[in-house]
Amino acid sequence: MHGEGVLRMANGTKFKGIFANGKRNGKGVEEDAEGNRFEGSFADDLRDGAFVEKDKNGNVIRKGYYKRGAIETLQ
Repeated sequence: MHGEGVLRMANGTKFKGIFANGKRNGKGVEEDAEGNRFEGSFADDLRDGAFVEKDKNGNVIRKGYYKRGAIETLQ
């Protein structure tokens, strides 16, 4: 997959965003089966950059920064 798209996973998680070479790359939104959302950026299928996580009602759970899949900063 290349460009904008939607990926639905077997566990109920859905990702809507940018793909390059079949991997999540760029901005996207990942929503789990319970409706919790991760809004941020990805690089080579890893969370990478500023993010915000929200519960199903839109309340912010946490925000911070990922670097190549590892959390760097939490607020």
